[in-house]
Amino acid sequence: MNSSKTLTQKTAVQILWDYLNGFKSDLSPIADPDMIFVFGCNDIRVAKAAAEFASRHQHVPLIFCGGLGRLSKTTFTRSEAEIFAQVVIEQGVDEARVILEKNSTNTGDNVRFARQLLAAKGLNITNPILVCKNVMRPRVWATFAHYYPELTPRLVSAVMDFDDYCQTPIDKLSEHNKKDSVDTDAATHLMVGEIDRLILYPDQGYMQPVAVPDRVVEAANLLKQLGYVNHSLKK
Repeated sequence: MNSSKTLTQKTAVQILWDYLNGFKSDLSPIADPDMIFVFGCNDIRVAKAAAEFASRHQHVPLIFCGGLGRLSKTTFTRSEAEIFAQVVIEQGVDEARVILEKNSTNTGDNVRFARQLLAAKGLNITNPILVCKNVMRPRVWATFAHYYPELTPRLVSAVMDFDDYCQTPIDKLSEHNKKDSVDTDAATHLMVGEIDRLILYPDQGYMQPVAVPDRVVEAANLLKQLGYVNHSLKK
């Protein structure tokens, strides 16, 4: 029997959110981090989360990763790294702590280019924090593990539930603002696309394998049947 038939659309959406947003969740204090990686995207709330963690660890440098990606190129006029760095500096982070990686356009290059840049600066990291969009947590973790297999980073995101994620304005800087919120449909399309990438990318050499529970795959498949394929790799 196909258990996906027992799922409702609402339940399927919640299953994806719980898996993606809850991946490697750990709210315990972070001891002695030596670098904060900030993964660029089109959601300024990631930068605000980075500013919060930067304030807790006031002598730790931050590297902002991202040029203009698939989503941000339609809303931003400068690189994700530059815009996110501006946000954290405006929230009180010393500009001297900021490192910019402005050329990457995908998560793999975020990490690869950042590692090259840090090596060129003579910076050896051992205990990093990774700050990313809520729905990208597994992919960021697995991609980072591909390029830094020797490290065990702490993965963090803005704390919110799915309703908050969809209803809270994204507060983009006014010069970049073309959309000011994420709606439920847009978030669902993104989450389905994330599951595809977690399944397919390891075999393509983009990231380390990550466990995707059967229930999550079933939920993603149901949502595809309902038309949520805008970011899917397997339509």
